[in-house]
Amino acid sequence: MAAYIPFVYVCSDALCCMGLGLMIAFVHQMGTGLLGRHTWSYFLVDVASFWLAAVLLYGFAAGRSYSGLVRWYMVAGMLVGVAAYQQMISSVIDWVWQCLHWVLIGPIFWLASHLGRQICTPVRRVWSARQIKVKQKRTNRRRKRLQKSSRVLYNSNQ
Repeated sequence: MAAYIPFVYVCSDALCCMGLGLMIAFVHQMGTGLLGRHTWSYFLVDVASFWLAAVLLYGFAAGRSYSGLVRWYMVAGMLVGVAAYQQMISSVIDWVWQCLHWVLIGPIFWLASHLGRQICTPVRRVWSARQIKVKQKRTNRRRKRLQKSSRVLYNSNQ
């Protein structure tokens, strides 16, 4: 039978694991944001988050917890932390991420499109003028008209 653990220490361990769950959910969301929203990136981030949760939970249990072992209330605290993050904080972080993306990446895309327009317009004009010349040469070129051969007789001796 396991040794008795005072309720204060149980609550302390559960709250610390809830903080670990919040941190893992944040890392998961940032990984998804950085790698993009694809099936392979979700898989990689999910596996990495699972391993991070396992390492952090066992590390916390060995180093900081009162009992020195992983207990059910530690896992429950971590799950509550992840659920709380997903329900309360993730939408705010998504909004902040989109604003940062718009502020930091938006000008780069605008500059690239503006420079692309400045560079591509003369190139497009030259290309279209060349295409018009090629079409005119094709239409002006006369087709060769070969002589009609005389009537060919098959199976004749002449």
